[in-house]
Amino acid sequence: MKDKLLVNIVVPAVELNFDTYLPINKKMGTLKKILLNIIIDETDGYYKTSFEKAKLLDQITGQEFENNTYLYQSGIQNGSTIIFL
Repeated sequence: MKDKLLVNIVVPAVELNFDTYLPINKKMGTLKKILLNIIIDETDGYYKTSFEKAKLLDQITGQEFENNTYLYQSGIQNGSTIIFL
């Protein structure tokens, strides 16, 4: 799958950790919305935060990904871990 990356998503607030494929041609803000909905669904609504407060961070650098950056521009690779706060 050349158009998707397999990444690990970690949500420390609810001790959730899962792998997912993300399309490389989507902006990080769009991916944040998708991931937020998945996390809310997986926690049966226990995890509640707004899109504006949610953050996607690089596990290694701690740098927050900008909403307007495309996944392929972010430096994320197959096997990368993203922290969702």
